[in-house]
Amino acid sequence: MSINLLPYEIISIWISKDNAHVCIIWNKIWRDKLMTINLRYNEGARMRCSLDFLAGFKNLIGLHLDKMTMIDIRSLTMLQTLLIDDNKYVDDNMLQQLTNIKSLSLQHNNKITIQSLQYLTNITDLHLGSNDESINSAIMNFAQMKTINIGFESHITDHVLTHLTKLNSLTIDDSHYVSDSSMKHLTNLTYLSIDTSDTITDESIKRLTNLVNIYIVDTKITYKALKYLTNLTSLELNQNNIEDGELATMTYLKSLSLYYCEEINGTSLKYLTNLESLDLYYQDYIDANNLVKLTKLKKLKIGSCNNVDRFIVEHALPNLVKLYFQN
Repeated sequence: MSINLLPYEIISIWISKDNAHVCIIWNKIWRDKLMTINLRYNEGARMRCSLDFLAGFKNLIGLHLDKMTMIDIRSLTMLQTLLIDDNKYVDDNMLQQLTNIKSLSLQHNNKITIQSLQYLTNITDLHLGSNDESINSAIMNFAQMKTINIGFESHITDHVLTHLTKLNSLTIDDSHYVSDSSMKHLTNLTYLSIDTSDTITDESIKRLTNLVNIYIVDTKITYKALKYLTNLTSLELNQNNIEDGELATMTYLKSLSLYYCEEINGTSLKYLTNLESLDLYYQDYIDANNLVKLTKLKKLKIGSCNNVDRFIVEHALPNLVKLYFQN
C-alpha cells in the first residue's frame, strides 16, 4: 500500500486560495489518494483560518497537527494515525468520532479526556505526556495495545500497565509511577527505552527475555539483568555502570551505543565482532585500536571521543558505509 505525503506547497495554496485553478487541478490529483498530511511547523497552517477543506479527502489516513492548527476533524473518519499533541482546538467531541484511529499522540495535551478515548478501542500505538489523569481508565481497556510512549509528567501507573500485557514496545521518560511490579508482567516486550528511573530494577528486567532492543539512561539496571537478555541485538547505554568485562560477553549484539559510560575503556569492543552499527559519545578511554577488529561495521558515529583517530578507523574498517566523526 502506497501512502503519499501531501506537499507543504499544495497545502499553502489551498489555505491562501492564491490560485483557484491550481487548487482544482491538485484537488483532482490528490483527493482519492491514500495520504498523510503534516501541518506541524507549517506557517500556513498557523493562520487563523479554517482547514475544513481537508474533509474532502476521504482517503486521508494520517494527520499531524500544529499547536495552532484550526480544524474540525470529526468528519475525517478514515484517519488511522493522528498526532494532536499540544493542539489548542481539537477536543473530545471531535475525537470521539474517529473510531478507526490506531496510532494517537497526545504529548503535552490536557484537553483530551476519557470522554473521547473510551470510544477509540482500535488504538494500538499511544504517545502520552502531561495529560488529563482520567485517561488512565480508558487505557486499561486497550488490551490490544502494542506500543506506548509514557512521556514526561505522564500519570500512567503500574495498575494501568498490568492490563497491557500484549505490549511489544514501551518507552518511559522520567516516570516514577512505573515500577518492577508492573514491568515484570510485560514479557512480550521486544523494545524498551527507559530514561531516568529509580523504581525499575534488575528484578523485573531480567524477566523480559524477548527484548531485542533496549535503551537505558540513568537507571538502576545493571549487567545482572542484561545477561539474561540473550535475544538482544541492540543495546544503548547512557550513564550506565556496566563494565568492560561484562560488555565483552554480549557477543550477539549487532548495534551498540555508548554515552558517558565511564567504566568502559574499550578492551571489550574487540570481542563484539558481530557489530554492524556503533555509536560512541564522550568515551575518552576508547581509542581507534579498540575498533580495528570490528570488520562487520557498516555504520559508525564518533562524537567527542578524543582518542579515536579517524585515519586509522577509515583504513581498518573496509565495510563502513556511513561514518560520522565529530571530535
